[in-house]
Amino acid sequence: MVDDELRGKGIGSRLIAAVHEKYNTAARYRLEVTESNVRASALYHMLGFEDLEYRQLILDTPPLG
Repeated sequence: MVDDELRGKGIGSRLIAAVHEKYNTAARYRLEVTESNVRASALYHMLGFEDLEYRQLILDTPPLG
């Protein structure tokens, strides 16, 4: 996650490039982004990522104890 005041400075692109470099033998990379994060989605699409055809569901529960 990039801080609001640092957005638009290429940090996200550099982070993705660093992941590609470190894990260059990976067959697939997966990102999660909320629908409301339009800027991140645009960046990921520009970098070649494609939308998946399904939604994930989660349930957050309070910690035990």
